[in-house]
Amino acid sequence: SVRGEIGTLTIGFFTGGTGTFVPAMIRSFRNQYPGVRISLVDMVPTVQSEALMNGTIDVAFTRPLDPPFHQHLRSELLYLDPLIAVLPKDHRLAKGPVDIRDLAGERFVLCAREISSAVFDKIISLCSEAGFSPDIVTTSRVWSSVVMLVQAGEGIALLPSNLQQRGARDLAFCQLKSAAAGIGLMMAWHPNRLGPIQKAFLDLVRKNRPRSK
Repeated sequence: SVRGEIGTLTIGFFTGGTGTFVPAMIRSFRNQYPGVRISLVDMVPTVQSEALMNGTIDVAFTRPLDPPFHQHLRSELLYLDPLIAVLPKDHRLAKGPVDIRDLAGERFVLCAREISSAVFDKIISLCSEAGFSPDIVTTSRVWSSVVMLVQAGEGIALLPSNLQQRGARDLAFCQLKSAAAGIGLMMAWHPNRLGPIQKAFLDLVRKNRPRSK
């Protein structure tokens, strides 16, 4: 049994991307394996893949892997995080749910592609399927500044629902009508670096992963 294992487990995550599920899994693992020292490292998805490759982290909670990383690393989908529209409270569509086609004339504030290409590309392709190319007025390297820019009247944003800043009273967070508007939260690891501790953690997460709604 791994229960008495002494060792370390380094987990990569990204702010706002992990909801309540990931912290609950880490807490549960700590209780089951008190001898294991867990380190948590906050890094954007693109950096997580590099960290898995060079062994600075053991497991990542991240977005779908980009090439060429997807050839070397393994990943599993934990759940789909719906994308939502973040609009000023007084916006004509603020009553929601929002049809993406109705956003065609809007100015968009996006999170920069180098932070999470999966989210960026998903937004571009959803707009393109809706028949338009988004007018991107600005991109930001930080999720919270995207929300701030919407508050400042720069434009509207599409963000994964985990990133809702629920305290923002001057904003409306609206579901999208498109069922395709979801982005995966993945658990990723390097197959050559799977010791008993890493395996035990992956198994715990798999056993508890949310059933898709």
